[in-house]
Amino acid sequence: MSESYALLQSDGRLLFATRQGSGWQVGETPSDIGPAGRRLTVFVDGRDVLTQWVAIPSRAEAEIRRAAPFAIEDELAVAVEDAHIAISAAGSDRPQYRQISVVSDEKMTDWLQRLSDIGLGDAQLLPVHAVIPDNNQIFAFRDLVLGRIGDRAFSLDSSIGNDVLASLLTGSEVAVYGHDLAAGLSCEAADEGVRDETEFLIRLANWACKSRPAGLRQGRFAVRRQVELTGLYQWRRSGILAAALGLIWLTGVFLEINGLDRRVDQIKAKSGEFAMAGWPESGGDVERVLAEFGASDAGGEMTSGPAALTLIAVLYQGLEQVPAAELKSLRYDVAQQQLSARIGFTDFVGIDALSRALQTEGLIINSGDARQSGSQVLGEIEIGAAR
Repeated sequence: MSESYALLQSDGRLLFATRQGSGWQVGETPSDIGPAGRRLTVFVDGRDVLTQWVAIPSRAEAEIRRAAPFAIEDELAVAVEDAHIAISAAGSDRPQYRQISVVSDEKMTDWLQRLSDIGLGDAQLLPVHAVIPDNNQIFAFRDLVLGRIGDRAFSLDSSIGNDVLASLLTGSEVAVYGHDLAAGLSCEAADEGVRDETEFLIRLANWACKSRPAGLRQGRFAVRRQVELTGLYQWRRSGILAAALGLIWLTGVFLEINGLDRRVDQIKAKSGEFAMAGWPESGGDVERVLAEFGASDAGGEMTSGPAALTLIAVLYQGLEQVPAAELKSLRYDVAQQQLSARIGFTDFVGIDALSRALQTEGLIINSGDARQSGSQVLGEIEIGAAR
């Protein structure tokens, strides 16, 4: 949560609390709340807000938001479509439980208008009872009675009467704070309770810092961020750092691509050497050799099994798809009509990648044992005719 909080009082005034060391500085003048109050959380009257914790087992956030309205539908006095529903983030202690707060659109609009009129239109909103810790307790402040019992938090008008309050405590061990409230409920007070607005605001702020309440500024009431020059100025260091990291990344990509291009050139040079050795008249032109082979194949002049050129061509085409591979040596078995190639890879994955790239109808591809040799992985590939 934020480090600045405010209490919206019944007369419309705001009392601010700003973190100062391990304590709070309280006053009527805001401090460090950001433009339009973006770093400010305002506690509002919770008598118009239903708040409870509901178990929603689904893990997907979108599914949780769809299920939440139906989880509290029976508690509402109006249709779900007419209510604004806010959902908290998952907690670490009970991740399947979410705090859900429900308030009318009319009340949300009223609060936001009051804050906008004093230049705090981007402040977050929290009902006062949404931050009460999960131990059963009840306390009074001015004309409010606030509490949490089980998975329900509430703010009630003190005029509701002690009989109604006593019925809420039935069957539960509840700590009652405030001597007057305890006397009305015929029980012993845990302490003297909240004495004034300052103590009330500080207590709420401390609770908010330790919890994950459901802020009311969600959905259609969410804050619409706008880019401002002041914000850009505050982020200038992060922008410079991001630009520097981006430049370093682009430099790395350029060097890697350049290295891969060199490997491709080396493979093409090796292929040219093999073409020159087998077909001197080609002048080392691999494409010419492949074209001549294709014409020969079409004329029916080939033997029943693949010739060395065929297998070298298949290997060459496969190596082009695995640019990190480096051809070390070739051996052609005339009797078996099988080509054996010794190839260097950057890692063991390269062997499988080349095997997949070499898959051709009518040929059998076998990969032999591979071993680490210095910074490379040496592997053997055998290409032969299907028997």
